[in-house]
Amino acid sequence: MRHFLLMTALLGTLIGCSSPRNKDEEPRPARRQQMQESVVENARKNVSWQGTYQGILPCSACEGVATMIVLNPDMTYTTRTRMLGIDDKDRTAEGRFEWLPDNSHISIDSEGQRKIFRVQNDHLEMRMPNGEAIPTANPEAFQLMKTQ
Repeated sequence: MRHFLLMTALLGTLIGCSSPRNKDEEPRPARRQQMQESVVENARKNVSWQGTYQGILPCSACEGVATMIVLNPDMTYTTRTRMLGIDDKDRTAEGRFEWLPDNSHISIDSEGQRKIFRVQNDHLEMRMPNGEAIPTANPEAFQLMKTQ
């Protein structure tokens, strides 16, 4: 039950941070093309995915969540997060991550929450619990850029 409540809270936070999109509004063609070009199939094989990813993810209860994820070749990870404007300490977690069957998404269980990321050439993209894109007009807000 606790896990369900945490997932519900995370989903509410993600949806609350996304901008509503008008159904009649179409993405700009250049933007759509850029997004299509950046999608990598079988990232496990085709991307140098090991490394450090950093960024600030949206947060409905704070100024953002400063996030760092380190993916190691042995399928272990370390995360460090800080809720900006609320926390003055980092929260850390470590463990093993797993590749989902499509070999382009990973699952990290951090702080009792399962988080899904799509692995791209130069970034991780946070996804919904089912692996689908987060509905937002600003998908870059849910990206952690590879820094090392």
